[in-house]
Amino acid sequence: MQWAKAGGGYQSACSSEPAKPDKGLQGRREMECAIVKGLDADVKFWTDYSKVHFHPLSIYELQGVWRGLTPFGDFGSGRGLLLEPIQEEETQERLRFFTEECDHLQGLQVLVDDSTGFAGIGADFLESLADEYGHTPVLLYAVRSPNSFNRPVDLWNSTNRALHDSVSFIKLSSFSHLIIPIGLPHLSGTELCRHLHINDANIYHSSAVYSAAINCITLLFRMESVGPSSTSAIGSTDMSTLVKLLSEDSGRKTSILDVSMPAALVSGAKSKGNFNFGSLHPVTPNVGDTKDGQSVEAVVIQGALKSDPLARASISEVVDHLYSCTRRFQQGLSICHMAVSPCPLAIPLPFPPIFAPSVGSQGEILSDSLILGNSMSGIDVPSIPMAARMRVSEAVLPYLQSRLYSLKQLALARGSLGRQILEGWGFQKDEIQELFEYLSKVVGAYGGATKDDTSDSD
Repeated sequence: MQWAKAGGGYQSACSSEPAKPDKGLQGRREMECAIVKGLDADVKFWTDYSKVHFHPLSIYELQGVWRGLTPFGDFGSGRGLLLEPIQEEETQERLRFFTEECDHLQGLQVLVDDSTGFAGIGADFLESLADEYGHTPVLLYAVRSPNSFNRPVDLWNSTNRALHDSVSFIKLSSFSHLIIPIGLPHLSGTELCRHLHINDANIYHSSAVYSAAINCITLLFRMESVGPSSTSAIGSTDMSTLVKLLSEDSGRKTSILDVSMPAALVSGAKSKGNFNFGSLHPVTPNVGDTKDGQSVEAVVIQGALKSDPLARASISEVVDHLYSCTRRFQQGLSICHMAVSPCPLAIPLPFPPIFAPSVGSQGEILSDSLILGNSMSGIDVPSIPMAARMRVSEAVLPYLQSRLYSLKQLALARGSLGRQILEGWGFQKDEIQELFEYLSKVVGAYGGATKDDTSDSD
């Protein structure tokens, strides 16, 4: 600002120069881009990109297991590793330390890589907790990466892999109240990732999608309980209530997880891009298209957007839109629990830059005319709207029946290669029969044919 004398007084005159780019912000962005590019190229393990400070008691080292040296590719290789008295007591004490810190223990959420020996470890650990936490709800997410679907061609390894899938599911589900299988053979090219750039060989990419899905569907456990007219969030519930809603009465305890990432608009101009239940796509593998009149589900939508103008939709607008979708797309639906939060999913570092040019700065899905002028990269998306659905439905039958078929065909016949493999894992004849009977009941609970006549095998 300059002062000039005019007519015996002083008059102010303001002048300014064009603002110069903030070198600090530019430097920060360049640093963030460098970090993300480095992670994109170099990530091999989840610890490479995790920035969580873990409590010393939350990490337990498996004694005598060395990556690349110790066989760890199937259920049998992990079974028994935690059953030594000292190890079993130590792991239980570590969990007890955290549960005693809880004012109110809703339940236990367990994530297990069920494609490796961790399936056997997870089953043993959950079994050891049955006496002390038998009435505590256990939600188990059985997560696997795309590369775990690479099938061996030789007879022994292909039989071993098929039985691993069957036994892992049986043992993990038998010690959980609800099991949610997660992990597709590939994400790239699917309708789920229509607006994402995914490299299936990069676990940094696939884990970002799956963790976002789990974070969204579990939001209803973390929201505060408020009234129906709240403007902050509605639909919160605890783990026990959700488990009872989805599985307790029907005996169905295997759930499908569907996701929309990013979620489309919930209101505004009528277009084919508006959110509906058809825009939710499964991250659970081998799901059928069965229309189940007895489906029970929970839907969570966070940070929903509306158009005209582009803005966050209110809670009431989202609820009205979801009810409209329920009437149009879910005629056979029995029960649907809905939870809505205005807070979008934050996309901070170290989230990978997987968003396509069709995703705008607020996570909105751009029209074709706007995509051409979008110069943003995946790192320029700070948050997105998300939607997720957990449903117990007959659509999971193909997943279950494939495991039942493998167990019946490969392991029940006396002297078969499959029975030899299971005996090598420590299962006796009667235990193998119990595995089959348990899985038959699971399939039967969904109305599927169990084909449980095993007299020819015996």
